[in-house]
Amino acid sequence: MKKIITDFSKYTLIGVIISIMIIFFTWLLIDIIHIHTFIATASVVVVFHVIKFLLYRGSNLFDREMMGRTQFILYTIIVVFSSILHILLVWYLVDMAHLPTLFSVTVVIAGLFVMRFVLFKSLHLIGNNLKKEKNLYKDLNHKTLILSWPLLMEEKWRRKKL
Repeated sequence: MKKIITDFSKYTLIGVIISIMIIFFTWLLIDIIHIHTFIATASVVVVFHVIKFLLYRGSNLFDREMMGRTQFILYTIIVVFSSILHILLVWYLVDMAHLPTLFSVTVVIAGLFVMRFVLFKSLHLIGNNLKKEKNLYKDLNHKTLILSWPLLMEEKWRRKKL
């Protein structure tokens, strides 16, 4: 439980800083510079999700033992899904529902923030201790096993190499 709290604290600190920057730049581009909502949101989301991944790696939030191609691919899949939801929800709330940009972006970011943490945790991107476990498949339900098989196969290959 302590590990989850520590991981969530790091995730929250990075997330809050990046979220404030996303909100500011989205507001700046949409309300001040008057760039179309879809283009402004897409640009800001893509740039800051790459920055966020680098911050997660730098803060050791993502397990160093699982660094590499597989982790980045899983992260990218989650981020692409999350980004599409972010862009569509902000566009709908701002352009279709005519809600204020700051409110809309804040609500969307908060909801997606929790969703991404749950996905990162369930796919073992955060706090992954697979190498320390004797049995790679311990405590994995069938959904997690299906979604995280690339991580498990990469770990199995690394063990054979050692």
